[in-house]
Formats: sequence, structure tokens, C-alpha cells
Amino acid sequence: MANTITTEDGTQNEERNAAVALSDELAYAPAHELAARIRQRDLSPVEVVDAFIARLEARNLSLNALVYRGFDDARREAKAAEDAVMRGAELGPLHAVPAAIKDLFDFKPGWPTTLGGIRALENNVVSTYSPFAERIERRGGAILVGKTNSSLMGFRGVCDNYLFGATRNPFNVAKNSGGSSGGSAAAVADAGEEGVDRDHPRRSFGQAPGAARDRDGDRGTRCRRCTE
Repeated sequence: MANTITTEDGTQNEERNAAVALSDELAYAPAHELAARIRQRDLSPVEVVDAFIARLEARNLSLNALVYRGFDDARREAKAAEDAVMRGAELGPLHAVPAAIKDLFDFKPGWPTTLGGIRALENNVVSTYSPFAERIERRGGAILVGKTNSSLMGFRGVCDNYLFGATRNPFNVAKNSGGSSGGSAAAVADAGEEGVDRDHPRRSFGQAPGAARDRDGDRGTRCRRCTE
């Protein structure tokens, strides 16, 4: 069932609803199909990224799969990706396909890295890429939209940590998604999300923030343990 965005006064936001409807369609598309449609100018990189961000904003409150939102970066890179398509530039195999990286050993310059929710690393911002993130973004052309939750240092079989809290199973939100790639697993299970994750290579992407933080450090809803 498609998600619908309704404003506080009860009216529907038609522009946002259109983006959500598109994201529902694209969430099930294989990554190679998305890349081909972008390459053929059937889809704009900007509308693809906006559609996935709309899905992220609609879905993650119940899951806590994404723990960092790089939406401003993603939108800026989508515009550059669209310019490259229009210029006829050489494109990578994943050009403008939205993706996410795991908040463990995957780094992107300017983004926080907590190694699975270590509280002492809450404000740890790195200035370098990890090899995986660099390859899929700078060589492959994917657009990173955020980071997914992980168990602490990747050491547990459930996805839960004191900084970001638990990630929930899309099929039963009373249950944990498992670990250590619990954010990735929940994203994949929830209608084709996160298709270019190193640990869970799947078909496409389409997550959502809730307990995520954006570049300004603002947070959405967090679990009880995180606020104690």
C-alpha cells in the first residue's frame, strides 16, 4: 500500500505524495534497471533521489534502519549527476542510484562514524573515504543518502546500541532485525531498500530516517534507552 503524506491540518501534500508514489514504484526496481533508465533519460537523478528521500521520511520512524541522513549531500550530488547525463559524460555503472553505507567501517568525508553506536564517537566526523564507499560513489556513480544502523562494533547478533537504539523488523516491529547489519537488513526487507550495501547486496534502495540525525545533528524519535 502506498504511503500518503498528510499535513497537520489534514490536507494532503500533492507534491510529496507524488514523490512517495514514485518511490513505491522504484523501491522494487533492480539497481541495474534504475541505472539504465537514468542513462536513457527515462528517469532524472533528481527525481529518483527525491523519491527515495520521500520514502525514507515516510518509513524509518517505525524501523530505525537509517541512523544518519545525508540528504543535502545526496540532493546536491543528484543535480551534478543530472548535469553529467545531459552533457553526455561517461557514467559509472551505478550512476545516480541511491545507496547507503553501514555505520561501522564505512566512511564518507564529512559524515559521522560511530563504529556501531559507540557513545564516545557520537561527534566523530571523518575526513576520508573507506574503500567501499569511495568505489561505489566516486567510481560506480552511486549517490549515498545516509548510514544504516549496526550493533556495537558489529559484535552482537542483534542490532541495538546505546547511541541509536534498536532497529526493528519490518514484518514485526516488536522484534529486532538481527545483526550486525540490522539497519541494512531492515531496509532490504522493507520493500527493496538499500540495494548497494556491502554486506547485503540486494536489488534497490528506499529507506527512511526517524532516529536518524542530519548534518546539523538534529534527531528524530529515539528509543527509551537512548534518552535515559
